[in-house]
Amino acid sequence: MHIRVRRRVLRTLFFIAASLGIALIGLVLVLRLWILPDLDQWRDDIASSISHSTRQKVELGRLSANWQHWHPLLFIQYVRVLGQNNRPILYLSNVHAELSWTSLIFREVRLARLSLDNLVLGMRRDNTGAVYLAEFLVNGPKHKNYLVDWLLNQHEIKVNNATLSWQDDLRAAPLLLVSQINLDLINLGRSHQLHVTAAPPANIAQPVDFTAKLYGTDVEDLASWSGQATATITRTDLSQCQPRIMLPYGVTRGQGNLNLQLQLAKNQIIAVTANTSIQQLSLQLKPDLPELDLISLSGQVKWKR
Repeated sequence: MHIRVRRRVLRTLFFIAASLGIALIGLVLVLRLWILPDLDQWRDDIASSISHSTRQKVELGRLSANWQHWHPLLFIQYVRVLGQNNRPILYLSNVHAELSWTSLIFREVRLARLSLDNLVLGMRRDNTGAVYLAEFLVNGPKHKNYLVDWLLNQHEIKVNNATLSWQDDLRAAPLLLVSQINLDLINLGRSHQLHVTAAPPANIAQPVDFTAKLYGTDVEDLASWSGQATATITRTDLSQCQPRIMLPYGVTRGQGNLNLQLQLAKNQIIAVTANTSIQQLSLQLKPDLPELDLISLSGQVKWKR
C-alpha cells in the first residue's frame, strides 16, 4: 500500500516537473523568437511598469535585446526620469540590463543586473542644508521613496567610471569633482553588499575604497537597519579637506592614511574603530591654547556607544 502511494506521489511530482520544464522551454522560445526581436514595440509597456513600481515617470529610448546565459539582455538607448511638470531630473544613456525571471512572480520589471557606464551626477547642499542628488531631495521630509526601494529589489547594480560633482553652498566650499567612481551593489533579500571605489582630486587624497554590508528592507524605516561599513583613505591632505568638512580639534594641516570601521544599528553609529597614520599634523585642542605641531601621529582609536 505504501509503495503504491509513493509511486503515485513520485509520478505526480514527475508530471509537475515535466510540465514546468516544458512551459519554461516554451517561454524561452517565445522570448527568443517572437518577443526579443521586436522588443522595441513593447517600450511603452516596459516604461509604464517601471513608472508604476518607482512611482516616478520614466521614459525609455530605443530598446534592443540579446540573450545572456539564462537571462534576456536588454540594451536601452536612454532612460529619462521626470519630476514635477514633466521636467527631466535624471538622464542615463546606454543602459544595459539583464531581465530576471522573478519578474513573472512579482509582476513588475525585476533585473538580474543593471549596468550603467560613464554616469555623470550632480550633488549639492543649499544654504538651508537641504541636500539634492540629481534634483532628488535626499534629506527632506520623510516620504515613501519607491525608486530607492525598487533599486534595492534588483539583484545587482553596477556603475562604471562615473563622475560626481559636490557643491556645498552652506559651507561656501569650492566645487568638488570626484571621478572614476565604480560601484557594485548586490541585493539578496534583506542583505545588501556595497563596494565603491572613487578618485577625489589628487591634491586631496588618493583613491578611496568603501565597503558595506547592510541588512534592511525599507529605506523609510532606517531604525530597523543594521550592518558594518569600512572606508580606507590614503595620502589625505587635511588642509585641503578643511574647507569642505568640519575637522575635530581645530586640525589645520596633516597628511596621512585613515582606515575607518563602523557598526550601524537603529539609525545610528554604535561602534567605531579608526586606524590612523598622519605626518606633519597641526591642531589646536582649545581656543586659548597654542597650536600643537606633531611630526608623526599613529595609532588606533576605538569607541562604542
